[in-house]
Amino acid sequence: MMTLRATIALFLMISMTGCGGDTPDQPPALSSEPVPPAPAGEMQVHGRIKAVDLTGRPLPGMIPIATTTPNAFDQPVAAGAATGAEGTATIHFPGDRHLFLRAWDPGLAYFPNNFYEVLPGEGTMAGDMTISMAPSAGLRAQLFRVDGTVAANENAGLMMVHPTRGPWWPDEADTDQNGDVIFSPVPPGSFVLRLKILSGGQIEHPEIMLPPGETVDLGSVVLY
Repeated sequence: MMTLRATIALFLMISMTGCGGDTPDQPPALSSEPVPPAPAGEMQVHGRIKAVDLTGRPLPGMIPIATTTPNAFDQPVAAGAATGAEGTATIHFPGDRHLFLRAWDPGLAYFPNNFYEVLPGEGTMAGDMTISMAPSAGLRAQLFRVDGTVAANENAGLMMVHPTRGPWWPDEADTDQNGDVIFSPVPPGSFVLRLKILSGGQIEHPEIMLPPGETVDLGSVVLY
């Protein structure tokens, strides 16, 4: 039977319908139903995800994906068709690998707030794996060089670092003539922020909360 760990890593430090704190959702039941045909030499299993927003409303158009790490920018090793009106979709994935299953919004209006960890084994998962999708966030700052001049018309890089799982989401944007920059959309949650500019200068900002659906203004930031 496929070994499936409970949902882990709730990235938002806020209360939400159906989950919160460190309390995991229950994993879907396991089934011994036949596995769909797989390519020669490759064991495949399938499972079904249900994508919902923070109120529990089904979300269509979300893509079920399986990746080798849980971070937001990891390339999938398998993906399914987009969820329909009921928010559900099936994904087929290698059954002999340690994988992480979640949903993905191609438009980046939502980011997954949880995932399911699947260990190698045999069998097919029955029941829905519910993935809670949180609205994307944004980050604004005015960047200064160490000499006090604004970092105008610069390419700025951002790395969002998850407090327990390391580098999580990279982004880049150009500053304007006043050194102002906006990174959007980015995943909501609590992250350490690493900022840098192409001409040199960087800083690590202490862990900060980026609420879903909101843009946080860091104010003036000096890059050393």
